Amino acid sequence: MKRVLLGTLILVAGTAVFAALRHSTGVLGRRTVETRQTLIAQTQLLAEAHKELKNLEGNVRSLSKNLVALGGAADPPASDLLLSCIGSNHVSAAQSEALLAQLGFNWATTGDYVVVSKDILTRLSLLPMQGTRSHLINVSRG
Repeated sequence: MKRVLLGTLILVAGTAVFAALRHSTGVLGRRTVETRQTLIAQTQLLAEAHKELKNLEGNVRSLSKNLVALGGAADPPASDLLLSCIGSNHVSAAQSEALLAQLGFNWATTGDYVVVSKDILTRLSLLPMQGTRSHLINVSRG
């Protein structure tokens, strides 16, 4: 009697585990299909955005050339400098200075403030000096 009861219990438990695993597999399969469809849609949107960006870059460059051809600006406009920085996480010091100058930023325009890139901010640590009101700025070079 005990063996029959134990066998029945094992059979019922195995069937329940099998049914739960089958249900989980079905749910996971549906989620995988939904995720794949979302990924495909997002990839298509990204490709369209890249095409639009290339078109806009071309339009800005052609407008800049037309401006120079009409005798507008002798220096390349700030838009060209900005476009040259697109897609790069790090901008050289010369590019940054030229862009800020084209946009009208210099040491005198901001008064008591300085324009600093986010990359520099991640490397700054402000350590208060005890007994004084000033702060020491420590820039780690990495």
